[in-house]
Amino acid sequence: GGPLVSTRHHFVVYGDCCSGIPGALHEETAASVNRVVAALRPPPDFVCFLGDEVMGLTTDEADLRAQWRFWLDHEMAWLDRSSTPLYNVPANHTTYDAMSERVYAEVMTHLPANGPVGQERLTYFVRRGDLLMVFVNTASTALGEGRVETDWLEDALRLHADARHKLVFGHHPVWPVNGFSGAYQRELEPENGRRFWAVLRRHGVLAYFCSHMLAFDVQVHAGILQVLTAGAGTAHLMPPEWEYLHAVSAVLDESGLLAGKARSTVLDRGKGIGRTQIDRRVERAVAGVGVVAVMDGAGGETGAGVFVVAHGTALKVGSGPYLNGSSATMKNAPADDSTRAP
Repeated sequence: GGPLVSTRHHFVVYGDCCSGIPGALHEETAASVNRVVAALRPPPDFVCFLGDEVMGLTTDEADLRAQWRFWLDHEMAWLDRSSTPLYNVPANHTTYDAMSERVYAEVMTHLPANGPVGQERLTYFVRRGDLLMVFVNTASTALGEGRVETDWLEDALRLHADARHKLVFGHHPVWPVNGFSGAYQRELEPENGRRFWAVLRRHGVLAYFCSHMLAFDVQVHAGILQVLTAGAGTAHLMPPEWEYLHAVSAVLDESGLLAGKARSTVLDRGKGIGRTQIDRRVERAVAGVGVVAVMDGAGGETGAGVFVVAHGTALKVGSGPYLNGSSATMKNAPADDSTRAP
């Protein structure tokens, strides 16, 4: 047939709440973020939760299953998965041994089972019209934490070469964030990460969305975005001086990728910047592919700033100061994108 008709994709990406335990601290912090996501109008077409949904890390299978039941049936009950699909990825709190990996595959019945043999529902792809999304496992018991399989990934990307947009989602970042670094535990093992990034580059992937480090961060490496969002409820932030709980609302169409972020308290007060406002500002400011991060002011009182990252260069659009380490990193990003693919 002819070329695919481009469509507009509106979705939410967030991760890391380490909840699943009634009455524990993270039940309320996660609920504060979920209230913001649930209030989005129009609602997203789908939601991507990038791991560490539950506290996990227990050898008691009954306890782990109870955490999953509480998270899926109570904490995420606000999301009608029959109309708004939910996509998840494995993570260090949820697939840390053979038992937890088996439980994960059994409770995630809403996920496709089209991944490599033995990785059903742990690794998979989703095709939505002109959009291909591949969800990878960076915490498999077969490879160990901080490594990702690349052969099946390359085959999946090659099979869907006709997709106009290609996004990949996983738990661990490839590139360090906010000065927190450590192979295997904080980001992918370096050689594996370079191999993974080279696959993304060969197949024209636009962005890799990840979580794990409790922050918000956007980087551009070899023309590919690493968008990290891990503010879904885990109270310990990295660092707490400038990071805060959040979710990312993204829009992807033929003009590129727009991703807006604001802390839950700002949106709850009605002071967050709307997606329509983001679209108008960006359309006036930049053409082509970019990512936009919405930053609130101190205490939510000074308004929002909109930041555009395009081809390794950060531009400021609209009002609001540069607010934190993530935006400062973006502001000072070299125009020639100094980090090259292997």
